[in-house]
Amino acid sequence: ATRYHLLPISKGCKEFGSVDHPTYIYFTDVLPGMCIYTIDGIERVVRVTIEEKFGTYTFVAAHGDGQVVVNGIVASSFGMSYSLVNNYYNIHRFLYIMTSVFATSSTFVNANLKFGDVVLTGMQFLGKSIWWFFYH
Repeated sequence: ATRYHLLPISKGCKEFGSVDHPTYIYFTDVLPGMCIYTIDGIERVVRVTIEEKFGTYTFVAAHGDGQVVVNGIVASSFGMSYSLVNNYYNIHRFLYIMTSVFATSSTFVNANLKFGDVVLTGMQFLGKSIWWFFYH
């Protein structure tokens, strides 16, 4: 995960099945004593270590919640904005379900890449506009 990938934490350290809606925080904000979701239930963080590696990797979780399990820890497959990006990928999940027969065709793949380029350009423009608004 990157520094800005999101990790669901349990503010009340409640067990699975109890009323506890996760709060998403950046991986860099995780501290010892916080409670995180794991495949075994909710566990307290004992220590935090950072390991840096280089490269880029991304994926889209098939399930609509965008959650993945990495080394036994439940994490979001997104960074920065969970709901915005997950809703964007919900479009892709829906299209894949509806058109899975065509999903490997070069026309579909190229259209999907173009759609991604349009969204990325829009997000970059939005980010620059927000920066200009606050810092110009």
